[in-house]
Amino acid sequence: MISTSQSSLSKVLQITKLNILVNRLQEPWFAYLTIFLLQLKIIWGMWLFRDLTFGDTSSYFTDAFGWFNKFTDNIVWSPLYTTFYGSLLHLTQDVYSVTILHRMIIVLLLCVMVLALMRRLLPSFIAWLVAVWWVILPINFDSLYEVHLFALIPILSVWLLILWKPTLMGRGVTLSLLLGTCILVRNEYAITFVLFAIICFVYEIAYRRKASDIKNLKWRKYLLAYLAPLVVAILLVIFFFSRSTVQFSRLSEVSGIKHTLNMCQVYAFGYQQRHPEWNKSPWTDCSQLMETTFGKKMPSLVEMLTANPQATIEHFSWNFSLTPNGLQVLLFNATSGNVNPDYAPVEYNSNIALILSIGLIIILLTGFVLFLKNRVYWWQNWIKSRIWGWMLMGSVGVVTFFIIPTQRPRPSYLFSLGLIIMALFGMAIFIIFNRWSNSLKQYSWSIPVIMVIGLIIAPVYYSDQNHVHPRLLLDDYRRLVPYTALIEKPDTVFLKGEFASDISNYIGKGYSSAFDYSILDEIKPNTALPDFLASKNINLFYLDSNILQKLKTNPLYKSFLEFPQNFGWKEIGYQNTLSYEWLLLQRVSTKPNNQLKAPEAVSQFPADLANPNLEYSGMYEDGWASEAVFFRLAQPTSTAKLVIKGMIPLIDNQSFTSNIEILSDGVTVATKQLTLGDFEIQVPITGTVTNHRIDLRFSQYQNLPGNDGRPVTALLKYVGYEK
Repeated sequence: MISTSQSSLSKVLQITKLNILVNRLQEPWFAYLTIFLLQLKIIWGMWLFRDLTFGDTSSYFTDAFGWFNKFTDNIVWSPLYTTFYGSLLHLTQDVYSVTILHRMIIVLLLCVMVLALMRRLLPSFIAWLVAVWWVILPINFDSLYEVHLFALIPILSVWLLILWKPTLMGRGVTLSLLLGTCILVRNEYAITFVLFAIICFVYEIAYRRKASDIKNLKWRKYLLAYLAPLVVAILLVIFFFSRSTVQFSRLSEVSGIKHTLNMCQVYAFGYQQRHPEWNKSPWTDCSQLMETTFGKKMPSLVEMLTANPQATIEHFSWNFSLTPNGLQVLLFNATSGNVNPDYAPVEYNSNIALILSIGLIIILLTGFVLFLKNRVYWWQNWIKSRIWGWMLMGSVGVVTFFIIPTQRPRPSYLFSLGLIIMALFGMAIFIIFNRWSNSLKQYSWSIPVIMVIGLIIAPVYYSDQNHVHPRLLLDDYRRLVPYTALIEKPDTVFLKGEFASDISNYIGKGYSSAFDYSILDEIKPNTALPDFLASKNINLFYLDSNILQKLKTNPLYKSFLEFPQNFGWKEIGYQNTLSYEWLLLQRVSTKPNNQLKAPEAVSQFPADLANPNLEYSGMYEDGWASEAVFFRLAQPTSTAKLVIKGMIPLIDNQSFTSNIEILSDGVTVATKQLTLGDFEIQVPITGTVTNHRIDLRFSQYQNLPGNDGRPVTALLKYVGYEK
């Protein structure tokens, strides 16, 4: 009898504990934890597989570095974003690390904010499912440029604020945040600011200022609620303006350039889609097209409409026609159409995208019809308390009606619209299944189970080889970062192929200028390559495998590439592997000079590397060596000692060793096995008193610890001749 009672009590306690656990797992913290872990799992390994972001991000990096280095910004180009980006440089100055880090922070913050928004608008489980929809879409974490994802953060912030505090003060703070957003992040949100200001004005005047309340109206309260936050926002803008490198008279000029360049490029891109026979670059050759079409190389939108309204309207119509494609990519990562609404490649002719689109439309229409049938109930019990959030979301959504025709329905420009559609979908699902809500409550225990299962089965995005691509820009960055001191000189004019401006921005911090290989098309027949480079003031020339092979076939250029010192240039970098060959040349004189006075030794880093008479390759500025290093040094006497001093670091392998091979003018003069710690090698040399090429080849390398991560072989302290 007692045993039976104890058994029953034990079962009751177990059930009670299980119920407590289930209830705990249905609390908000578990939903936020699972959505955060889900997003983290999906993007896991991003730092191993994603390339360094090219294009706009490299341009923003120059302003970000300005914030880090001189506490400056550019008020025209999203200063709040570049401040965030630049602040992370205090953690690591490695460009790749900080770029990946700032993307991951944005992505992970957004997934939490999206869930918070949906929980304000929808029942908790539906909110979690909608957040999952957001999290799994590649466009929301693998977007081409980070700035577009960052721009969603202040928009989500104002949505959450007005849903949390739809009070007088809440509206005032929201309006002030919108003002800051449209100036410091994305200018197009000025439309949202104006619309929401009108809504607030109408509400405060028409609905609160009743005839019977005129005498009791407390104007101070309204002034405090609206003006005080606006003053704070204005002061914040003034602060950023005071730190801006663009001020007063230049503000209009730079803003105009930003606008006209944008219109030039977006028009040319759409024109090329409509007219494939126009095969020039919409990014670099758009001004020629604009001059032909509108009579001006860089017209504004108003000037386009005035000069050629038919062509401008054709541009608008084309962009509107791409809207279904853009929305499908935004919501389903593919389009059933056959024209790209984006700049980045997308999946075309997708039947899955078509089916999902039809399903979405059916659910939205069904939910809308059911809402209309019972609108009083839904207004009183759900919508009314959230109406300020929906109105603000609508004010943001209106912006897309200006973005789409003038730009294009690029998914990265429509993130806020995507969230609005997702929220409407969640609301429709809620309305459709509301009649069974009481019956479904008994299955509430399954909600945390579904969350955990979703977390387990979700794939890692980069585990799919289709999502892994060569990291070409990162390879170039790592290859050229040892030459930072040279590339970032203001008088450096850099000639490089792909990613020329990106390397100039990331390594040169925007101080130097850059050309790509297309400028070589301007060389006239029988013109010597050194003369052409001098005419363009080019003093740094990076040659990749393709351009090397192409130029070597031309007898006019072959001797320059083989003996650059005879033409006033020197080789400062070279590598030839089975997969890739590259060469870096620096102009050291405007006149041919085959008798450069090379130094006898190098021992002070980075000072000695800046010697214009020194040819070298494979060295980082701080003295770390790569696997293949060479110096061209002057032998002082016919008999001398070649001395190499350095240190093999202990990083994570106490038994690490590396073999070094020392060559003089291509002939091996010494080999030695190096162990951890300091080393010194002395090699007797007999030869002519002239310049000799000294090569150091190491068999093994290690990666520097922490955020540095550079592949290095040894820290060189001295390489040179001693009498």
